[in-house]
Amino acid sequence: LDEDQVTLLNISFTGRKNDEIPDYRHLTTLVQIYSRDEQIEKILEKNGNKYDPHILHERIKQARHWVMNYAPESSRFHILDENSPVNLNEDGKKVICNLMANIKSLETWNAEAIHEAARKAIQQSSVSPSEGFSYIYRVFIGKDRGPRLGFFLEGMERDKVEKRLSFSCGA
Repeated sequence: LDEDQVTLLNISFTGRKNDEIPDYRHLTTLVQIYSRDEQIEKILEKNGNKYDPHILHERIKQARHWVMNYAPESSRFHILDENSPVNLNEDGKKVICNLMANIKSLETWNAEAIHEAARKAIQQSSVSPSEGFSYIYRVFIGKDRGPRLGFFLEGMERDKVEKRLSFSCGA
């Protein structure tokens, strides 16, 4: 590291371990799903993450500010209503129906398992990964791209995800 990099590193060091600070990228997703800090805290705790409340609420405030004032449009989203229509071709419906079946069979609701369920649904549907993920994002946010899928869906209530998939699949 050169002298400037060392100076920047020293300035940015907070004295906390990374596992004591909520992941900022994940929080920018959660603040777009939930309007209240308590909801975000509950989701994080449910997924095994416990943070100092003062640090967590400050970090949530920063994430909301960034999303509202600085995030590019491509990083912003809103969750579509459960019964919002979505335009999918046959390949898209196949991906979504396969994902619905895979999600329902999950024993644990975590980012890794959800991402694997999506990857498997896309593979079962014989479409390219980019096309398959695009179908999934369209169902939830009406866009072809979105936040890291496993963490995104993990941050939502499982029942809500299943209902949205079921509606979009036509089941």
